Amino acid sequence: MSMATLGTLASMAGGQIDKTSAEVCVRGVGTDTREDLSGQLFVALRGPTFDGHDHLASAFAAGAAAAMVEQGVEGPAGFPLLQVADSRRALMLLAGAWRASLPNLQVIAITGTAGKTSTKDMLAHVCRKAMPTVASPRSFNNDIGVPLTILAARSTDRVLVAEVGTSAPGEIAALAAVLQPDIAIVTLVGHGHLEGLGSLDEVAREKYELLRVLKPHGRGFVRHQAWALPQTEAVIETFGPELQADHVMTARGPGWMEVSGVRWEIGLPGAHGAVNSLAAILSARLMGIEDAVIADGLASSQASPHRMQIRAIGGLTVIDDTWNANPESMVSTLETMAELVPADGRLVLILGDMLELGPQSALLHRGLAPFLASLAQVAPLASVVLVGVEMSSLAEELENGLPGVLIVHEPRSDAACMRRIAGQLTSGDTVLLKASRGIALERVAILLEAEAAGH
Repeated sequence: MSMATLGTLASMAGGQIDKTSAEVCVRGVGTDTREDLSGQLFVALRGPTFDGHDHLASAFAAGAAAAMVEQGVEGPAGFPLLQVADSRRALMLLAGAWRASLPNLQVIAITGTAGKTSTKDMLAHVCRKAMPTVASPRSFNNDIGVPLTILAARSTDRVLVAEVGTSAPGEIAALAAVLQPDIAIVTLVGHGHLEGLGSLDEVAREKYELLRVLKPHGRGFVRHQAWALPQTEAVIETFGPELQADHVMTARGPGWMEVSGVRWEIGLPGAHGAVNSLAAILSARLMGIEDAVIADGLASSQASPHRMQIRAIGGLTVIDDTWNANPESMVSTLETMAELVPADGRLVLILGDMLELGPQSALLHRGLAPFLASLAQVAPLASVVLVGVEMSSLAEELENGLPGVLIVHEPRSDAACMRRIAGQLTSGDTVLLKASRGIALERVAILLEAEAAGH
């Protein structure tokens, strides 16, 4: 199915083309020559460690219909080029114009310090049961991923579910302006990206930028917290377990929650999975989806890869939550573990550094100690392995804090460390892997899978 002509896309992106290329048909937009580019517009982006302009020949050979390049760049003979001043900025312009060309598309944008990917995947799963839906693949939540998500939408789609991330002030405002959401969800304001954002107040200010772009007919759903909501003509409502919230989760247990006297079966574990399921229910209802369809979607939702993903590997139960970590998500995960380990089993926690916390890093890592102590009172906690330099403060805090629990600190998150960790696990263990992305703690799971396969 053709997306548009190159001439149309050039006009949207504010670029120039050879007039003979104006009627070239483009099926989609891509930035990676390792993926299928057949009939697509290849956008050559520049970054600190890469330059897409070096791969024009590969894009042409892969079947790309044309390429968007920065002025002065030449491509292979016969390869139509759309020339722009700045390809990254032009990608945003193109996405904004494409969004404006789809007036029947309802956009749901989701941000938050934790839970945005799982909420996005769950809500997209629910929406797909009722109407044509497009959603961010993986964690496409920056100024490349969000435009690519928008550009994947077609006139036949009725809803787009987009994840919106940030690490510095102003990023969400720019992405929100391109998305023009009809519904905005803020899953949580927490200690994430403090190196770039500075304080919790600034995190809240940045996250709430997603609400400020809502039009009067729009609706915002925000996790009930202490920060004042922004002034806007749109209706903004809060959700959560707090009685002061506009929409309250009144009860919860393993695999279920209750809202307004109605019990919902949910596919995501833990209190945070339940709270984010409430945001999905509220948004899906606004889309006109019936409760029976929503219930089916929630019950059949599965955890996103590396986000509280429960897998049996050999004789182990491995809970892979290695995509990212911050204090709030770490606490939520620890509070969930008692529900996931058999009373007669052994629980092993492998926790890696929470990165990008700035000057508060040591304090925030030490702050996990009381939650580990509480977990040890209600679950068969056998050992805690702390991985990374930042975890040294928690290791010191736990020296005399968890009687009967083995505490191991591995300051170097290298391959040898991963092998040592994998070798210490015993059949029957329930193992949690959780750390920031930079620690790559999923390597432990990869080693366990290889051993189980006999490699």
